[in-house]
Amino acid sequence: MKHLRTITLLLILLLSCSFAMPAMAVLNPSGFADYEYTTDYKGNAIITRYKGPDTDVVIPSELDGHSVTSIGTRAFFCHSGIKSVVIPDSVTEINPFAFTNCTGLSSVVIPDTITYIGGYAFLYCSSISSVTLPPSLTSIQPYTFYGCTSLCELILPQSLESIESYALGFTGLSVLALPDSLAQIDTTAFSDCRSLAAFEVSKDHPVYAVMDGVLYDKIAYALVCYPPAKDGSSYAIQEGTQVINAFALSCTHLTDLIIPESVVRIEDNAFAASDLTSVTIPSGITVIPKEAFYNCSNLSNVCLPEGITNIGDNAFHGCRSLNTIAIPESTAFIGQNAFSLYDETTETIVPNPNITLLVAQDSPIVKYCETNGLNCSVY
Repeated sequence: MKHLRTITLLLILLLSCSFAMPAMAVLNPSGFADYEYTTDYKGNAIITRYKGPDTDVVIPSELDGHSVTSIGTRAFFCHSGIKSVVIPDSVTEINPFAFTNCTGLSSVVIPDTITYIGGYAFLYCSSISSVTLPPSLTSIQPYTFYGCTSLCELILPQSLESIESYALGFTGLSVLALPDSLAQIDTTAFSDCRSLAAFEVSKDHPVYAVMDGVLYDKIAYALVCYPPAKDGSSYAIQEGTQVINAFALSCTHLTDLIIPESVVRIEDNAFAASDLTSVTIPSGITVIPKEAFYNCSNLSNVCLPEGITNIGDNAFHGCRSLNTIAIPESTAFIGQNAFSLYDETTETIVPNPNITLLVAQDSPIVKYCETNGLNCSVY
């Protein structure tokens, strides 16, 4: 799924780089020919395109007497030669895609006056190593820093309330301190952060708690994120946890995991692409969601409890080491490609030939196996 998301983003970049000329652009005639801009209803300048040759860019605070208050959508899009940018105090917003794919950009000075940074603003700015976000910012929008693989230091402001989908995904962050103001974290916010080793929060944080570097939601009794780079190969989820969030343990190096009986819900992709070898699902779980164990190639032993009614799409796709799995009598539905592999020779999804489903004689899953070409042993 990561590959599909990456391909989609790259296609957006290629098309946008080819057609990045902004509409209604005004050429600046008085010494700032490196910039095109429009004006808002107050007469403030919105930079729509940078055309200059500089590698170290200092954005002016005025253009033709108009105060520069906004960096427009795609203003610096795909300028891979830019190494540093200083944004003036007159600017209050950075719009979506403003610096997307500026792969050479290693330093950006964001002033305290900024109150909004749009989604994808620094997408694939792979050379940025450190960012301090302004004190009035309330949200990190979707994909804002996705693909900033060199980003190892990010200072979050005390005003921050939410981190949206994939906002910090695929970055080089190793430790992340979360402010007390933070109330909402999307389950994909830290997707593919392979260097992330620990979270830090204050003991008085109203929503989140960190136990041995692992992030929990105190309100929802949920495991939010186990840092993929955390040391150790085994882990026992805290007693009392009721929910394992989507992507919570994805891409981890854990081989052994103890899930307490208190857990009653597991969300999509919870263990995807992890190194798990064995797992026992607690008795309160009724659904194995889609892509729960997607590409867990080392997984060889799964114990499903009686009471499981539904196994979602792609739940065990890519589990090449899984030879047998007992399907509970309570299971009435198995989704598309739940036990499948990607065949690199034919470049297609095929039934997993390595696995045998152990199924009750009168179970509807017998028919499922026949229809989907899966090995089945009836008991």
